[in-house]
Amino acid sequence: MLEAGRIAGNASGRNHGFVLPGFAESMERVVSRVGMEHAKALWDLSEMGLRYVRTTIAEARMPGVAPIAGWLKVSKVDNGDEVLADVQLYGQELGAEVEGWPTERVREVLKTDHYFHALHLPRAFHIHPLNYALGLAERGGSGRRAHLRAHNQRSRSMPKACASASPRRPPACVPAISSSPATSISPR
Repeated sequence: MLEAGRIAGNASGRNHGFVLPGFAESMERVVSRVGMEHAKALWDLSEMGLRYVRTTIAEARMPGVAPIAGWLKVSKVDNGDEVLADVQLYGQELGAEVEGWPTERVREVLKTDHYFHALHLPRAFHIHPLNYALGLAERGGSGRRAHLRAHNQRSRSMPKACASASPRRPPACVPAISSSPATSISPR
């Protein structure tokens, strides 16, 4: 793990904590770019990554990580046909364990009327990303951890990255945020 400042101080420890197979690009677009055979191989590779994270957490007995099962890709519009097509692609073509959730089930589980249909990946999970990153650093060995602590203490004096929106405004230091067109929700 490589961080410029504190261990897990940036993206490695400050993300949403969703651990799921797949890619930032939709699998439909992946298939259109590389073909079904290669898309299946890529999907299998991403499934291996999911299993690696789950196994690493279990073997290291990482405190405070506590995986929570399941991940939903919910729809903000009533597009059941599109969700069904995704469920068929993931399940029948890619061999993924996937469920299509009707609007009633989504609303019952999430306790809101804001969403419609959903694609549920039951093998995916949610973790505490900061504790996972710290657990990985700890797993690296006590000597390495001591070196990382020393590096972190030295890097505290490093200036923060700042940007000025205009010459009349003082620089603003803002944290990086993640935005995604899909709404991701852990179902529990």
